Amino acid sequence: MPLPPTVAQGFRTHLKPRQAELLVALAEEQHLGRAADRAHMTQPAASRALAQIEHMVGLALFVRSAQGMRATPAGEVMTAYARHLLGIGERTAAELAALHAQATHTLRVGVLPSTASTLAPRLLQALLRTDPALQVVLTEDGLHELIDALRRGSLDLVLGRMAPRPPEDELLEYPVRADPIVVVCRPGHALARLARAHPAQLAACGWILPPPDTVLRERLEELFRQADVALPPGRVHSNSTLANLELVRQTDLLAVLPQGLAEQYAARRELHIVPLDVAFTFGEVGAVVRRNRIASAALDAALAWLRQQRSAGGVHDA
Repeated sequence: MPLPPTVAQGFRTHLKPRQAELLVALAEEQHLGRAADRAHMTQPAASRALAQIEHMVGLALFVRSAQGMRATPAGEVMTAYARHLLGIGERTAAELAALHAQATHTLRVGVLPSTASTLAPRLLQALLRTDPALQVVLTEDGLHELIDALRRGSLDLVLGRMAPRPPEDELLEYPVRADPIVVVCRPGHALARLARAHPAQLAACGWILPPPDTVLRERLEELFRQADVALPPGRVHSNSTLANLELVRQTDLLAVLPQGLAEQYAARRELHIVPLDVAFTFGEVGAVVRRNRIASAALDAALAWLRQQRSAGGVHDA
């Protein structure tokens, strides 16, 4: 037999949280006044709320007796339903709290190849040592791609080269140190025997050139332009740091690298840094974050570490 319309409508209607709390309190306290207190309601408000629920269901849910208020069979069904709803709410709140805690302990970092093996590992080592619950998601890409991801909120900060930005830009920069650029070759290369090399000598060699429209390419072009020497034609055009390192180690090709990265390989005698009679830099490197970022203990700790490194004179990467 189908349910009466009012009853069917009641089953399709979700109880409000305060109504569910009142039903559970009434079933357990069996007293309207005490149930109202538990539900943080006045007794008249609790009486009206119960009447509204009974009207919605179309059946009496509680009856008064000498022992207090007793749930009717319909009241027992609705009380079980109320407990179910409140339980779902509590479980959902707990799951959301856990997700929120996980989110606040996850740091999403974008790195350029120039900082992937220098600044980034030192920062992450410091953070992981002080926060055992921290999880880090590390992404390596080009500067434009990383900055776009930062603006979209896919990253919390980007470690890389600082770029001029208008005052009203939504991004903030935390510079750490200057990043010199060096020319590298294999240890057995003819240039490795020179005490000092001139750009004209560099131009006579084969090169792995950075791709056009990159900062590294601009700096290299500026180096040759200042020496009034034409940029050598590249045998290879590549932005792959690992591939470039292997090519330099195994061929007579030259390449440019950030000094900190080059010094790591030079210390192991896998590369030779060519001394130049001119100097050129990659600009300052550091962190870029959103101005209106969501509060994060992990991000705050990262920025504090970067500020400390700047105050101490930068990060020594060798």
